[in-house]
Amino acid sequence: MYPGIRLQLLAEQAEGVERERGRVKGVDVVRNADFARHSVMYGWRRIDVVLRHILPNVLRTIPVLATLDMGLSIMASSGLSFLGLGPKAPIP
Repeated sequence: MYPGIRLQLLAEQAEGVERERGRVKGVDVVRNADFARHSVMYGWRRIDVVLRHILPNVLRTIPVLATLDMGLSIMASSGLSFLGLGPKAPIP
């Protein structure tokens, strides 16, 4: 890979870590919701709570967030290219 592409991928990954941290906090919100806690109090196993309550609530957001991430990735890559930090054009 060219040096510009490596720098661009590194910058996008560093920026993506913060977004992923926010998504993990969203999973914690669902896990600590009243319906999940009540299920555990009624004697459900934790795996049942995850499969029946937490996973369906989290899986609905994945396609939406992936679509938004594509737009953010395109904008980040065009911004880095504008600043001269993206991949260099090949010289014929």
